[in-house]
Amino acid sequence: MTRLDLTRPQILAFRRRAGALDERLPPGRRSLRRAAWAGLPDSVPRAALLSIHARVEGTEPTTWEDPSLVQLWGPRYNVFVVAAIDLPVFSLGTLPDDAKGRHRAEDLAARLNAVLGDARMSYGAPLLFHRALQRGRRYRPGALRGDRRRGALRPGVQLRPLGQP
Repeated sequence: MTRLDLTRPQILAFRRRAGALDERLPPGRRSLRRAAWAGLPDSVPRAALLSIHARVEGTEPTTWEDPSLVQLWGPRYNVFVVAAIDLPVFSLGTLPDDAKGRHRAEDLAARLNAVLGDARMSYGAPLLFHRALQRGRRYRPGALRGDRRRGALRPGVQLRPLGQP
């Protein structure tokens, strides 16, 4: 096997280029998708907007609300902004690996589906949540998508088949 010799400046230049930090991208949805390709942390409200601003020219305070981007709860209740088209990959990646956790998530999805169907429910609908869950707020470990316009603390819940945006 041939040894690959890289210098620190080469490695850092690659990381800047791969993360779209070497030069700002032109405005547009293609640039937003590239900027969010690995997910942008947004646990501190609007931190993702700062990341987008560093990567995309013409970023406005509302750029993070573009329909091509969505918020998603990740591990340990951290919030990420990802490209909407990449939602299936990111949401499946947040499901539990162990059989017990996976079963609990699938059971929860089935109970929510019985109550919601194709409807969307706001976080402020506790009676429906209680009926669906029968145990308070244990839904959060699943792959939930936050409502971009209300922030990470007030998500909307909408069920989708596995692997669909």
